[in-house]
Amino acid sequence: MKNLIISYLVLIGISIAVIIGCTIAGIDIFKDNTGDTSHEHSYGEWKIVEEASCTKTGLKESFCECGDKKSEEIALADHNYVSAVTDPTCTDNGYTTHTCSVCGDTYTDAETESTGHNYGSEVTAPTCTDNGYTTHTCSVCGDTYTDAETESIGHNYGSEVTDPTCTDNGYTTHTCSVCGDTYTDAETESIGHNYGSEVTDPTCTDNGYTTHTCSVCGDTYTEAIESKGHSYDSEVTDPTCTDNGYTTHTCSVCGYSYTDSEVASSGHVAGESKVVTAPTCTEGGYTTYSCEVCGESYIDDETDPVHLYTQWTITESGDTTDTYMKSCDCGQNTAIVSNAPKGSDGLAMEYSEELGGYVVIGRGTCADAHLVIPACYKGPDDENPLPVVAIGEGAFANDMVLESITLIGNVRSIGAQAFVMTMLCHTLVLSDSVREIEEQAFTLMGINLGGTAIYYAGTEKQLQELDIEGHFEFNEVVYITSIEYNYVFGE
Repeated sequence: MKNLIISYLVLIGISIAVIIGCTIAGIDIFKDNTGDTSHEHSYGEWKIVEEASCTKTGLKESFCECGDKKSEEIALADHNYVSAVTDPTCTDNGYTTHTCSVCGDTYTDAETESTGHNYGSEVTAPTCTDNGYTTHTCSVCGDTYTDAETESIGHNYGSEVTDPTCTDNGYTTHTCSVCGDTYTDAETESIGHNYGSEVTDPTCTDNGYTTHTCSVCGDTYTEAIESKGHSYDSEVTDPTCTDNGYTTHTCSVCGYSYTDSEVASSGHVAGESKVVTAPTCTEGGYTTYSCEVCGESYIDDETDPVHLYTQWTITESGDTTDTYMKSCDCGQNTAIVSNAPKGSDGLAMEYSEELGGYVVIGRGTCADAHLVIPACYKGPDDENPLPVVAIGEGAFANDMVLESITLIGNVRSIGAQAFVMTMLCHTLVLSDSVREIEEQAFTLMGINLGGTAIYYAGTEKQLQELDIEGHFEFNEVVYITSIEYNYVFGE
């Protein structure tokens, strides 16, 4: 271990001796294991430390393997000149400028003489107020100067007189014939208007006025005169049976008139004399009255043409449906209804001598929720079926079983409160034979279901004449959900 340490120290010493080296009295000394201390430096290639430019020297270095260094300065580099030529002008010489692209150093040479001006001349003639002159301008650089000045020639005035008018003064205008310069003098006063007057009289509605017109220049103005207003006379026209009465007011000055105080016509007063013309199959009916006030005859109570049908009769009876027929007296029109629902059995009937047929007065023994009122009924003492012509007063009032009601054929009138409070009845099928519906006949029908749907065999106009909506109205609400017109039974 001790020998190993000694060997290591010897190696370190040798390395230091090789690296360090020394110089004594100008002689290189190198220590080695033989004891020879002589050494001559051997330098390597030059290395550029700083490049030289055209304004500053550079630096280069070289090293010996022993670590010794030597340095040398690098001389200044040449300038890199770029040349630019400046051409001569009219007043300045030309030259060439050389400028170093590295450091900006510059100098000039190759100077050339200036070219001198190349003048052209333009003469400006004298005017009335300004002198004349000659302008010399260089065509190369634009330099200019003037000379050869001549005196102005002065104005040459001509004169024109403007006479005075009603509103404007007169004057004399002096105008130069050469340059158009102008001025005025010798002013004279205006002469003023010379007005004449013309009067336009006022009317009842329009103002009058006086027009004043100048006879010299035509200037005009007006002065108003107030309108006088109408002067009315009044005449009363009494009303007649057919025409309204009124008062006519007419102006006595201009004739304008207007009417007011209108009084409604009294209308005809029908006398005892009247002639009723019944409708036929082709012509409508009407009543002719004679007015007891004016004696004039007039027509009222007009009706549409109608076929004069016989009563509906059952021509064929099935288990669930019947066939009905009726004929017009003209013999040219026959109505047939096939497959109409069969009339409900057990209804309470009562014969009316006055109406010439049966009146339904109640349910009797019938328990149907969907009632069908038959066109005919044969009582126990009848030889043939007779028409059912009416629904009696209160016949089905408060019926909480009834859900639909169908009136076929011959029913002409429906009594007061006949179907009142039938609150579950949602459907009403109505024959066009019905001519009269009394008060509250359908009040509150179908109200629990929001109203009732109506199927009507006639026209919209016919149903309006029956005031069907009025009979369904309750607290200003019409409880009808829908209406179908020209309904055909059995379809």
